[in-house]
Parts: sequence; structure tokens; C-alpha cells
Amino acid sequence: MPETPLQLRDYQVACLDALVAYRRLHDDGHPYGGQRALVALPTGSGKTQIFAQLPRLSAKRVLVIAHREELLDQAAVRLQEVNPQLGVGIEQADRRAPDGCKVLVGSIQTFATSPKRLAALNPDDFSVVVIDEAHHSTAASYVRLLAHFGLAPDQSAILEAADEPQQEAVARRALRQEFRDAFLEFKPLPGAPYLVGFTATPSRSDGTGLEWVYDDIVFSRNIREMMEAGWLCPIRGIRVSTVADISSVPTTRGDFRETALA
Repeated sequence: MPETPLQLRDYQVACLDALVAYRRLHDDGHPYGGQRALVALPTGSGKTQIFAQLPRLSAKRVLVIAHREELLDQAAVRLQEVNPQLGVGIEQADRRAPDGCKVLVGSIQTFATSPKRLAALNPDDFSVVVIDEAHHSTAASYVRLLAHFGLAPDQSAILEAADEPQQEAVARRALRQEFRDAFLEFKPLPGAPYLVGFTATPSRSDGTGLEWVYDDIVFSRNIREMMEAGWLCPIRGIRVSTVADISSVPTTRGDFRETALA
């Protein structure tokens, strides 16, 4: 790895090396190389610091996608710190990125609600697409964006139908299976950007596998490994005694419904 403006931790350097090596395998036509890489690291391990290095290693533009305003701002600040010589712009709601900026940090909601803004991004101009909080990647809005860049089949309509509240469970499972089959048969288009997803939770509670979107987990560390290495504080559990009974609170996709819980 070339020298970096900010000091990286050992596992962050190892992660970048793994991403570069994986992409190089793909470019060389090696059967173990892929175009859609996933990184699984616990919260607090500095995922933003890792993907902030990617613009220096990329020949063309880099797109970073996030789903919350604070994540967009955090990513933009860190990307500019690491790459002070490069233009970093934010595309979100009323905020518009400067034309041709090397690094574009975009809101998935903005691209989902404004197809023209997504269509304005020329896939040929980008060499890397980064998805922050990548466990959201199987949502219709993300699938539509990935399809635009030639990284996924456009199955957003199927996903939207599967997520309809009135959809019966059997029909929902059938639609999800159709979605899965389409991904299994799909290969990224020639010249498509390198997709790199970052997440702390590669397993989803609704059973939709991220392996439908990403080819391999290229680098991972779990919480125990990070604590033993001294990078994360040890976990401290606190048990609270209460007489509240939540056994009758309904759930959706494995989580309690917040309105009912309140």
C-alpha cells in the first residue's frame, strides 16, 4: 500500500490490501476474483476511514452511498480530510455536488425519489461504488441504483411488490425467490464499477442474503477479535428488572414494532 495521509490501523491496511488484491484478481480474469466485495467490521472499527482511502487508488470517480444525513456528512468530511487535493461533493435533497467532482457522496433516498439525478450519473465515469451500511443493499432503492451501474438486475419492482403490507406470506416468499433467482443468473456488465459494501451486520433478520448482491466477504473481523486486539472496549452487559410484559407486542421481520412497543 502507498503511504496514507492519516495513520491507519493494521487491520485497516489489511482490509485495503485485500480489496485491491480481490479487484486485481478480477481484472486478471482469475476465477476467484469478483466485482462485488463485502467488508464486515464491527461498529467503531473505522469503516469510513477505510473507504476514504479508495479515491486515491481509483482511476476514475468514486460514488459513496449512505442512507442518513449524518452518515453522508461524516463520510464527506473524512473523504476530504484524506483526499485534500480532490473535490468531494454531496448529492442530497437541495444539496448538489459540483460537476465532475472526483468523489460523490450521495443519499440513496435522493436517487430513489429523483430518477433524473440517478440517470445523470454516467456509469462509465465511475470506477468504484461504495455502499455504507451495506445490509440495506437488498432494498428496492439500492437494487435500482446498482442496476443503473450494471451491478445488479433491476428487480426493484419485485421487491416493492414483496414489501407491500397486504402481501400474503406465501406470495412474498415467491417474489423473494424470483428476486434471488434473477441475481443468481446475473453477471455484472463489462466495465461496471467495483462495488464495495461495508457493514457491521452481514446477516439480515428477514432472511434475504447479502450473497445475492455481493460475490464474497473479502475481509472481516468480529467483535471478539477486535476486543482481544485492543481496538474495541470489552462488552459490559446490564440487566434491568421490570414487570412489563411485551409478549403480546407484534413484530415485523424479527424486530418489535416501535409504535406498538411505545
